[in-house]
Amino acid sequence: GINAEYMGGNAVFLSGYNRHARVVRNDFSWLGASAVAQWGRTDLVDGTGGDQPRFTTVAENFIRRIGHNEKQSSGYFQAVSCQNTITRNIMFNMPRAAINFNDGFGGGSEASENLLFNTCMESSDHGPFNSWDRVPYVTEVRTGSPSVIPLFNELHHNFWVANYWANGGCADNDDGSSFYNIHHNFFVFGGHKSDFDGHSKRSYSNVMAYPKVYLVGCISLMSQPRDLAYAEGFWNNTCVLPYGNHTYFSMGGSANSLTPGQFNVTLHDNRVYAPPNSNISVQTPDGTFDMATWASYGLDSGSTLQLVQVSSADLVSWGLAVLGL
Repeated sequence: GINAEYMGGNAVFLSGYNRHARVVRNDFSWLGASAVAQWGRTDLVDGTGGDQPRFTTVAENFIRRIGHNEKQSSGYFQAVSCQNTITRNIMFNMPRAAINFNDGFGGGSEASENLLFNTCMESSDHGPFNSWDRVPYVTEVRTGSPSVIPLFNELHHNFWVANYWANGGCADNDDGSSFYNIHHNFFVFGGHKSDFDGHSKRSYSNVMAYPKVYLVGCISLMSQPRDLAYAEGFWNNTCVLPYGNHTYFSMGGSANSLTPGQFNVTLHDNRVYAPPNSNISVQTPDGTFDMATWASYGLDSGSTLQLVQVSSADLVSWGLAVLGL
């Protein structure tokens, strides 16, 4: 690899048609903008021409102290690009997100086994990982035929810490972000987020320590998806809350959202912990409920709340186990 430092802009930039590029085992530091960025081209929303970076591998890089000139920068950034692999990188000390997916173009990208911390040091409303999804691009990635439905992106086996001002959580799926599988991660200060008609994000088998999405809580949905086929999902997660009055699940939207057949969120088998004498609730447009009342609705089978003090040793042990370490 290379040692790229004291550069005024991006260290690596892939534009337009690129296939199977590899950015592996490099040292990036003291950069004016991003370490690795790639940007494709389309005919308006039509991306079937293939003029985009695809199948790029960004692996085993050491990235820190970037974004000195361009604050909206990242360790890794992709826009109108898909089917990429970002794995086994260490990224820290940067003004904004470490990994940023600008849009949902095509999908099929994977971020795994990355260590991210000390992000959003000069900003907020963001996380170590950030995504947006404002435009429904047409690609042939999912089925081989033109479609606005992308492949799922995969975020798994990562250790991410949303410290400093990364108050959007660890996986900040913002602005309608959709089609994500988020699983087997150890997240510190990060829960499940969805907003602005985002849908089809499924968080499962994660360990979430002291999670927050702006406010402390395990799951925060601005509203629920409009159809069960595009349900948000949260199951088999371990969520450890701090002491206080906090939410396990909060959801905005319109009333009567808990009517059978109209609840388009998949919840089950989550383990929620909070210190003794904490008050943990569920907040919906139909009211605020304690966990026992919430269970009576039958919309979240197998999920439990234990008011116990989880030790640091147990928390670290659970995190290592979910990462397979």
